[in-house]
Amino acid sequence: MDLNNRKDKYQALRKILLASALLNLVLAGFILYKKFGSRMRTDSSVAGYGEYENKLLAANAAFYQMLPNDSNEIVFAGTSMTADFPLQEMFRSIRIKNRGIALTRTADLLARMDEITASQPGKVFIEAGINDIGTGITADTLLANMKKIILAIKTKSPATVIYMQSLFPSQHKEKQDAIAFCNQQLEKMCGELQVHYINLYPSFLKEGVLDPALTFDGIQFNGNGYTKWKELLEPFVNE
Repeated sequence: MDLNNRKDKYQALRKILLASALLNLVLAGFILYKKFGSRMRTDSSVAGYGEYENKLLAANAAFYQMLPNDSNEIVFAGTSMTADFPLQEMFRSIRIKNRGIALTRTADLLARMDEITASQPGKVFIEAGINDIGTGITADTLLANMKKIILAIKTKSPATVIYMQSLFPSQHKEKQDAIAFCNQQLEKMCGELQVHYINLYPSFLKEGVLDPALTFDGIQFNGNGYTKWKELLEPFVNE
């Protein structure tokens, strides 16, 4: 075999190997996207999250609908902050029902009003809004949904006492202006609609952000954070 033929065959083989490698990369990328794409994607539209997030929200909401209703319940409804709050243990009350779900935004909470009010609860504590801000939902939409939540509870369970909790501060400074604005408007809204507003924000603030002693990741609470939250809520739970 002469030198030119060897060079031609080498070049041809090199092209085949390169094409094969590229094809493998494309296939691997496609497989990863199919398996994990919906989890990695953050959909900031009002319509909702991706497939994984929607399945998680729907599964938890469906599970709560299966649980029995008790008379004179105290319902805590909200995000992962509420979901991770060991309420019954910390308040030592079987009346308390934790209806927090991770990833919950105000629109997701609004969609669950039938389940939350089904027992005609004595009290409802609302905690929501931070996931709206984190996924690009406008303050106007967040506040409009909060108003709809309050009105839905008043309509579906007129005797229920509603407690609207302020948004907590974050260590992400870019979120602080939106959080402060929403809290200001929430307090005003609650006054107009004759709903209890619990301003938790200042008690968790240190040097303009969430107190680092109360969190493990800049947003979620550690034991110190939940202990402080419990102490601040205790007068309202017991009244």
